[in-house]
Amino acid sequence: MIATENKLFDTAYYLSVFTVGYNLIEGLIATYFGYQDDTLALFGFGADSFIEVASGIGVLLMIRRIVANPNSSRTEPEKNALQVTGVGFYLLTALLVIGAVLNVVLGKRPDTTLGGGDRVAGFHCRDVLANPRQNPNRDRA
Repeated sequence: MIATENKLFDTAYYLSVFTVGYNLIEGLIATYFGYQDDTLALFGFGADSFIEVASGIGVLLMIRRIVANPNSSRTEPEKNALQVTGVGFYLLTALLVIGAVLNVVLGKRPDTTLGGGDRVAGFHCRDVLANPRQNPNRDRA
């Protein structure tokens, strides 16, 4: 491999390591608070982060394989990581749908921890993105 390719693979590898670590921490925090506050959406967000950890591990394995042997085929651990990711997303979707239906049927509502501040922040972000004077990247394609 050329030196430039090696540098790009190194960058991809370190970004993948960061992504796996970040998603692991994000998953722990989101599932904890989702469980504590009985918030299905936040819990699901955390579960999604754990699924992305499996995907990130697959990417790490793929990068290592390509660097060691660029013409090689996918390894079994790579295939397993892809399968875990795919099945994980299907299971998460099913569980979130079931949980949402149960919440509606049982009349459960999560307590808001931000006192509506989350909605205000969301509306502000929407307004900033919609106003071209406040968003210099809006005209770029």
